[in-house]
Parts: sequence; C-alpha cells; structure tokens
Amino acid sequence: MAFDFQFSNEVKEQKDALWQEAETRLSKLGLSRKGVIGATVNIEKEVKAQTPHLFRVNIVLHHRKSNVVSQKKAKDPMTALKSALDALERQLRKRREKMRDKSRGKTP
Repeated sequence: MAFDFQFSNEVKEQKDALWQEAETRLSKLGLSRKGVIGATVNIEKEVKAQTPHLFRVNIVLHHRKSNVVSQKKAKDPMTALKSALDALERQLRKRREKMRDKSRGKTP
C-alpha cells in the first residue's frame, strides 16, 4: 500500500482477519493514484449502546481536496467493516462519476 494506513481495533477476536480485510479492500481501490494521502480505520465496541454487542466501524480516507468518511454499525465486527467498506466504495464511485460528468460538461 503506497499511502499511510492506520488501523485501530478494540476487538481482540478476529484482529488479524479484520486488519487483512481492511488492507486488502483499500489496496484494491488503487487509492495511491487518486490523490489519497492516507486512510484511518477504527473498529470499536459500543459500550454504552442500547444494544449489547454492537460494533462501530469508522473509515476516513484522507484526500488532498476533501476527506471521505464511512461509518457503519453491526452486531459482528467483520459485518460492520465490510458494510463500511462497501459504503466507502459507493461514495468513491459517485464522486468519480460526478467528476467525470463535470469534465464532460454534463450538468446534474
């Protein structure tokens, strides 16, 4: 991975699997060529949540122009991570399409 990648995980189980999933999915996006300076992935268990055993995943892509943020919650940390990564990919795809349309002179 050619950009700075920070991973914080409060969940002891599945620690290596969670890191591997985040690292693999972010590197597949080819972000180093698209102006991304770094990424921060934070997985934490919601202690004061009404639902016990709820996990929250925050992903922030640090971009030269503006950051892209994805946050998801689920009962399983891997499910929350995959959901947050899916949401991040959708945001990046939308952003790319918007830039493409703008460069072609299309208006929304």
